[in-house]
Amino acid sequence: MNLVYYHPIAIKDKHPFQKVINPLISVMDRNKRTWPEYEYENLFPMPTEFSKKDFYELSTLRIKELTSGNHTVKLLWSGGIDSTYIACLMIDLGIMDALLNDNRLVIGLNADSIKENPVFFEKFLKKYIKVIVQSDTILKNPGNNEVIITGEMADNLVGSLTMKSCVDYYNNFSTVHEPWKGRPFTWLSKKLDTDQTDVLMGFLEETVSNSPVEILTGHDFFWYLNFNFKWQAVNFRIVSHAVNEQVGNKLINNLAHFFNTEDFQQWSLCEGHYFEGNNWSDYKSVMKKYIYKVNGDQEYFKYKTKFPSLPALLRYKDTFDFMYKDGSNYTFTKQAF
Repeated sequence: MNLVYYHPIAIKDKHPFQKVINPLISVMDRNKRTWPEYEYENLFPMPTEFSKKDFYELSTLRIKELTSGNHTVKLLWSGGIDSTYIACLMIDLGIMDALLNDNRLVIGLNADSIKENPVFFEKFLKKYIKVIVQSDTILKNPGNNEVIITGEMADNLVGSLTMKSCVDYYNNFSTVHEPWKGRPFTWLSKKLDTDQTDVLMGFLEETVSNSPVEILTGHDFFWYLNFNFKWQAVNFRIVSHAVNEQVGNKLINNLAHFFNTEDFQQWSLCEGHYFEGNNWSDYKSVMKKYIYKVNGDQEYFKYKTKFPSLPALLRYKDTFDFMYKDGSNYTFTKQAF
């Protein structure tokens, strides 16, 4: 039985990196180094070879893969950029109409979803909804012969919301493009003492040196921490809020995180992580351009920025702190084994 997910907040002797990173999400090095030092199973090793991919071709293939067959398709729509992009793909390709006609479509949302993107809901999504189904209801009661599509892993591909916190701290967007050892690192380590700061710098220098791509700027830096350390965590974080172990195992089988593929990772390594924008509205432009093509909403295209949607769905409560993989089954527990 191998550890695959943990909450740093439940760990007693924390490494300085675990102290400065989000305390509510597991961090594991999936590259060359085994870290943390306790045993865990790396289910998503860092790609060692990668070639240029077309983001929209990958997206088309992915949505067709997830929706073909006779199963029910449940899309978790938060109102944010990631799930709206997936919804636009389904609408533009005629997939949503086909699923509705086959009685195989369910769209999970809540009041916060509509509040975040009211125009898209009214003009495009509302007609596909026969009965309002709360997203948390889908997660509490996973069915048989279904796939639950989420927008998870999009942030890991193109950047990190952590970078925005750094920019907000300095009130200066240019921090995004500054060398990572400057203000980005100073911000990240600001709550550590001198000895812990030195340990963290050494740890992160090794992390950066192991990266398959060059890390120069603050954006590069925070993207890579997200892409490397949090990929496996994001795969499991919704499941970690399961009402019980039985439901959790069923969710693991039913959940399909749209961007969790080897090809999307290769796209990110080749080009997706680069960012030359001048403000936060440029973030995730590759998805926003396609959304604009479908909805024609210029205001959304110009001004919509990343918003953390998961807290509204999960509230980060009632969480299992540790998850272990035992063959094809998973054990959920509050205590480490």
